[in-house]
Order: sequence, then C-alpha cells, then structure tokens
Amino acid sequence: MTPPDTSPRPTALGLPRILGVSGSTPDGVTDGVPGFSEDEHEAKFAFDERLLPRVLGTLRARCQPDGKYAQGIVRSIYFDTHRWLAVDEKLNSDFLKTKVRLRHYGASRGGAPVGNAFLEAKFKLGSCRRKLRVKTDWPASKVQQLALSGPELRRIPELFLDGACGFVGSLPGPLLPVFEVAYHRQRFVEPRSGARLSLDSQIHVSRVNLSRLPAPRKLPLGRAVLEVKGNHQALPASLADLNALGCKREAFSKFGVCYTWLRNATQ
Repeated sequence: MTPPDTSPRPTALGLPRILGVSGSTPDGVTDGVPGFSEDEHEAKFAFDERLLPRVLGTLRARCQPDGKYAQGIVRSIYFDTHRWLAVDEKLNSDFLKTKVRLRHYGASRGGAPVGNAFLEAKFKLGSCRRKLRVKTDWPASKVQQLALSGPELRRIPELFLDGACGFVGSLPGPLLPVFEVAYHRQRFVEPRSGARLSLDSQIHVSRVNLSRLPAPRKLPLGRAVLEVKGNHQALPASLADLNALGCKREAFSKFGVCYTWLRNATQ
C-alpha cells in the first residue's frame, strides 16, 4: 500500500498548510501504513492536586523522564457544535466519543509558545482510542494570538476535508472553537513495564469563546491526572501504591470536566 502524500500543499485561503499526518480514523483503511498508529488503550488516574508533590516524588524515584519533551505546557482549543454534541457524548457516557482540538505547546519555564500547532481528532471506543494528528504550518505563537471567536479558528476543521489527512467517517457536525484548556505535562517511562506515563497538573481554562460561554470566575480546577498509555489497564506494579495514596482510576476528560466547571463557575 502506498503511503498518502503528506508533503506541504496549498490549502484554501486562510487555512494553514498540512506539513504531516499521523494516526488514523477508526474505520479508516490506513492500518499498516508507516506513520499510522493502531488502536491504543489509555487508563487515567485522577487525584486531588494537593497530593501532587507526593505523586511526583514517587514518579521521579521509580521512573525515567520520557525523551526530549519530558515536560512542558500543553494548550488545547476544543471544538464542538452549536448544540454541544461532542460534550454530550462524554457526559452521557456514550461508548463512542469524538473530540476535535487544536493543540499547541509552550516551554516548561515561562510557557512561551514553541513549535507548530496540531489539529487532532480523537476517537474513543470504550477504553480504546485512536487519534488522527495533522501537523500544520501555523506556529504556536500565531495560534495563541487568534481570537476563539474569529474566522481563522472557526474554519480550521476544514483541514479534515483535505485528502492528505486520510480522514474516513464524519464529525459530529459544523464545529466551533469553544474554549482552551492549558496544563503542565510531565512525561515518564516506567522501566520494568515500558509503560509511558503523563502527569498533568495545573489544569485550567485559559480562554473561552465569549459567543458561546460567559467569562468564568478565576477558580482553580484543583485536580490532576496521571495517564498510562499503551495496552496497560492498571498502574505498573512499581507504582501500585499510588492507588492507596488517592490516585483513582476514572474516565477523566479534561474537555468534559472543564465544560462542567465552566457551567458551574458562571452560575
């Protein structure tokens, strides 16, 4: 099978160019093509952020930093329909869930934007996930300056219509940017199992589309989450005592949790 052409190509006026594609959609035909991932499972363990020093100390003592990007700031602009169909899937615990976001990154110190932005469609079937990730030529610094209610971000899901993406299936409907979530991420590898772990803390809503939501009061979310990626359904044996410390497995979604927080904080 010939890999899809992901070389830079012109796009519609106002849209970024596609620089690369990885991942695939659940019903796509790209499995087995280099650069496209297969189904992966993800287990999440949420906890009160006041426990962060103890959780972080355990990870540093028993795990290794994960590669070049061991820590940094993650910012995700989430998209949904006028009727909030994507968040309804999450809150109603539908088996099949779809999320669309524009993700960009910041330096661990100071949070200055670094690198390019990525448009992602994330699909979950139960605990199984699949993600389509499109690298754009928009620098993170540009995305940080764009208004969530502006025309540029409103149009960016149109990139999925480009044949280079290999997108198969359908999105929930016409999508709008609704809010941005930011957090500090630290990545580790547990050496015995090879499990990859992400520790996300300081989770907060950094921006909202004021045409969709009122501005929230400045309240901290107060929760952190440890994600175990791969085919692991539990914490590695060396980290099992984190359960007793207060890390409880749950279907923690930053998108869903922050949406509920926004609704409660603005009432």
